Amino acid sequence: MSLKHMSQSMPSLLANRYRVLRVLGEGGFGITYLAADTQMPSKRHCVIKQLKVNLQNSQLHQLVQERFEREAAILESLGAESSQIPHLYAYFSQAGQFFLVQEWVQGQTLAQAVQHDGVFSEAAVVEVLRQVLTVLDYVHGQRIVHRDIKPDNIMLRSPDNLPVLLDFGAVKESMNTVIQATQGASRSIVVGTPGFMPSEQVAGRPCFSSDLYSLGLTAIYLLTGKGPLDLPSDPATGDLGWHSHAPQVSSPLAQILDRAIQVHPRDRFSTATEMLTALNGLEVASPFLGSGSPSVADQTLHQGTAPEAGSATVALEPDLQNAAGSDWKRAGLMGGLVALLVIAAAIIVRTQILAGVLRNRAVNPHRVSEILPGPAASSSPQVAASPPPISAANPIAREGYCSFLSTRNQADIINDPCTIVDFQNGSYAVNWSQGRVTQVQVKPQVRIDGRPATVVDQQATSLTLKTNRGNLGICWDCSP
Repeated sequence: MSLKHMSQSMPSLLANRYRVLRVLGEGGFGITYLAADTQMPSKRHCVIKQLKVNLQNSQLHQLVQERFEREAAILESLGAESSQIPHLYAYFSQAGQFFLVQEWVQGQTLAQAVQHDGVFSEAAVVEVLRQVLTVLDYVHGQRIVHRDIKPDNIMLRSPDNLPVLLDFGAVKESMNTVIQATQGASRSIVVGTPGFMPSEQVAGRPCFSSDLYSLGLTAIYLLTGKGPLDLPSDPATGDLGWHSHAPQVSSPLAQILDRAIQVHPRDRFSTATEMLTALNGLEVASPFLGSGSPSVADQTLHQGTAPEAGSATVALEPDLQNAAGSDWKRAGLMGGLVALLVIAAAIIVRTQILAGVLRNRAVNPHRVSEILPGPAASSSPQVAASPPPISAANPIAREGYCSFLSTRNQADIINDPCTIVDFQNGSYAVNWSQGRVTQVQVKPQVRIDGRPATVVDQQATSLTLKTNRGNLGICWDCSP
C-alpha cells in the first residue's frame, strides 16, 4: 500500500501524534506502519499496528474496546519485563479502528539473515534457540501462547544481535474471536503461518508446545534454508524429511529438533525449560566459553561467509580455545597436568576474589588474586548508583575491564580491556577486545548468553556472575 493510497483512508497524523512514514507490512489481520512520534523531541520512530476488525454494528464496539484494552495491558507487561519483546508505548482507537504503538526494533529477521548470508552454523542455531526459549519460558509463564513463531517474527536486533520476539498472534486471535462469537459465527479464528503451525493450532486449540513445534521448524529453516512446505514428509508417519538437507548437524541436536516437531503434543517437549535443558546438555551448544563456534552476532556464523571489511558486527564471548590458538593446544598437551592442579586450587577462592576486587579492595596487579580491576578514582563519577531509566533503544557504552575465570581446562581471561553496553533494562553486551560479545541479563532472569547464572556481587559500577562454566566479572569506568 502506498502512502498516497493510505492517506485517502486515514488522517496525516494518527491520534494527532504519530506521522506515518511507510507501510512495513500487511496481512489478513492488520497493517503495520513505521511512524514518527511528533510529540517526542527526537521524533522517535515507532511501529504502529492497525488491527483489522470488521464490526457489523456499533453495539460491538464497546465489547471489542474492552478486550483490546486487556490485550494491550498484556503486551505492555510482557515488553516491560523482557528486553527481547518490543515495548508497548501506547494504544488507541480511531474511526472505529484499533491501533498498537510499539518499539521499533532495528535489525534483520532470521529469514532475512538466511536470505542474505546463507544457512546458520549449528552452534549459531543452538544459541538462537537458547535465547528464544528463555523468552518463551517467560511468556508461557504468563499463560500466553505466542501462536506465530517463524523466521519472519524473530528479529536479530542491532546492535546487540539478540533475537527479539515479534508479532504476538494471541492478540489477533483474541480480538477476532470475540467479534466472531458476538456475531454468532461458528468458525474458529486460527492465527499462524501454514507449515509452521502444528495440527492442534490449526484446529484452534494451541498449547505451549505449539510454540516449541514452530520454533523447531524455525531452527530447521536456519539449518537448511528451506521452509516446512519445501521439505518432504513421510506419508505414513508425517515425519519431516529434513536430515538429508542438513547433513552437517550432529545427531544430538537432530534428536532434539525431531522431538520438538512431533505431530502430537504429548511426544514433544512439554515446556520451554525442558527443551532448554536438553540444549544445555550439548557440548557444541553455545559459542559462549570456548565451544569453538561464533555467535549469531558474528557474520562468520553463516557457513561459507567471511566478515566484510570494516564491519561493526560483533559476536559473542571470546572462544577461549580459538583465542589461544594452536600454540595453546600444544602447551596444554605438555603442561596440562600442572595447569589442572593450579586451576583446581584457584577455583576454591575465585568467586570470593572476584566479588572482593569489585568491592574496591586494594590489590597488587601482579599477583594471582588481582582478577578484576577496581574502580578508578574520580571526583565526579560518570555512573550514578541508580542511573535514570531510559529506553533500551538508547544504550550507553562504557569502557572497562572484564575477566573470566574458567572452571574447566581452559585459559582464563584477566583484565581484558572491554566495552560494556548497558541497555538500562537489566541487559548488558560485553564487547571483548578480540571482537566478540557476551550477552548478560540480570532481569527478569539471570543469564549469560542464555545459560542460567547467579549474581555473586553487584555494585554501582561492577557486576560478578557465576555459571557452571566459570565466573564472569565486569566493571566500567575503572582502571586496572
